[in-house]
Amino acid sequence: MPNHVLFKVRLLLLALLIVGVWQRVGAQSPAPPGDDVSAGPEKATVVVWNRPIVVFRAYTGATNPQKRADVTAARITNLLGELDSAKIKAVPAQTSLGSGLVITDGSYYLFGIAEGDLDPATGETLEDAGNRAVARLQDLLRAYADQQSLPRMLWAITQTLGATLVFFLALWLIGRARNMAQARLTRALESSRSGVALFGVDLRPFLLDLGRRFVGLLALVLWSFSAYIWLTFTLKRFPYTRPWGEALKATLLSIVGRLAAGVAAQLPNLLTLLIIVLITRFCARAVSSWFNAAERGAINVSWLDPETARVTRRLVIIGIWLFGLILAYPYIPGAETDVFKGVSVFIGVVASLGSAGLVTQLMSGLVVVYSRALKVGDYIKVGELEGVVTEMGMLSTKIKTDKREVITIPNAVLVGNSIQNYSRLARDGGAALHTTVTIGYDAPWRQVHAMLLQAAARTPGLSQTPKPFVLQTALSDFYVKYQLNAYLERPVERPEVLSRLHAEVQDAFNEYGVQMMSPSYESQPEQRVTIPKTKWFSPPAEAPKSGLSSDAARR
Repeated sequence: MPNHVLFKVRLLLLALLIVGVWQRVGAQSPAPPGDDVSAGPEKATVVVWNRPIVVFRAYTGATNPQKRADVTAARITNLLGELDSAKIKAVPAQTSLGSGLVITDGSYYLFGIAEGDLDPATGETLEDAGNRAVARLQDLLRAYADQQSLPRMLWAITQTLGATLVFFLALWLIGRARNMAQARLTRALESSRSGVALFGVDLRPFLLDLGRRFVGLLALVLWSFSAYIWLTFTLKRFPYTRPWGEALKATLLSIVGRLAAGVAAQLPNLLTLLIIVLITRFCARAVSSWFNAAERGAINVSWLDPETARVTRRLVIIGIWLFGLILAYPYIPGAETDVFKGVSVFIGVVASLGSAGLVTQLMSGLVVVYSRALKVGDYIKVGELEGVVTEMGMLSTKIKTDKREVITIPNAVLVGNSIQNYSRLARDGGAALHTTVTIGYDAPWRQVHAMLLQAAARTPGLSQTPKPFVLQTALSDFYVKYQLNAYLERPVERPEVLSRLHAEVQDAFNEYGVQMMSPSYESQPEQRVTIPKTKWFSPPAEAPKSGLSSDAARR
């Protein structure tokens, strides 16, 4: 949806919200302290131009208070243009109900107040009720006169237009600030090289969405507040709607007062929370610095290996913050309410239902890390998967294969399978590499050894220290099984080096005319398949300088 359409929708929602508040406030006319204007079967309020004038509680013959109020309101409304506010007064009079007052302007009778109309709960007197009614009538007549004054109305309209311009300017500025804040938040999270990860999960997309929503919600609150202030100011400019504006102002002040009182009451708890957070943060930073030094090797500790320092640091910091949260919980505002307790129980139930698999993965991750079976940069093989470890998390481990594929392996799978780590011993002589060939008995074994070692010497990526060597691992019915063992200079190049070694082995056997295809027999050969002593040291094998070797002499 386009931005301008969203803006119009939000404006409409704001307008509906303000109209709802206006109608709610307008349904109850404001009254000064001391008046009870609530409706009831035994009392009724005279309301003219949204202003309460007097409350009737007594019956006049068969006329109930509500009927008296309706007749009085209609009479005053019809006489607004003829009444003189300076002549309004309360005159004592005797009625069928006893002593009372008559409110008049000298020319017109407006209404009467009997002793039965007084509020027994406040202990008011006839004089108090009469003076209050006169003052309200005079205020009503002045407002009516202002409404008829063209200069005053033009000035009110001018003020309203100015307030409206300021209101729309405020809406535009809030929207602009919201867009800038969201854009800056997006750039900050996307440009973060280290990222924000928890248990191996990148939290940047979640934090970005949460931040954008929070900024949008804050903008909506500011828009609503601006609209509320604008409506209050506008209603107070015009005499007819001034009581509504006063009611909105009183409501806002009441809300602000309650919030201020709540904040003041929670100040000790908030101060305690701040102290707990600061102490917890200081401890977390101190522990993080110590473990970082241990990870770099600047600090040598017998019980902590640099490879496990990073994970240990994360676990200790999580424990510190959890302990801080436990200490801070009683001081969180609203922690003792039923709603807060219900949310806590709901979170606990959800965590219990979904924690079985998560705990398994976390414990498996700890086993992998603290067993030091592998680390980032190692070349490993797990089942049929083979590649370089690029990332180790609490839930999974990622490896990159020679096909440039990134494979994510759950830590539970690592724990449940054997791991072949070709890089673990690379620092102590290099990672081993071996390959096997099967050659018939008609090829001298010394020659085969020499050809295999020559192929190893010609292969780039194989270390000559320690020197490669050959083992005869089996004497089968038709062939001998030779195993060539060498050491890699770079374990991560294992697939490429093994491929080059196979090529060099083929070249060496072809060069010296030795068949690599393993023989098999269906019947006994006519001649014995043996090797005469004259061919025992066929090239590239070298014969001993002093004649035959000791093993040949024994034969």
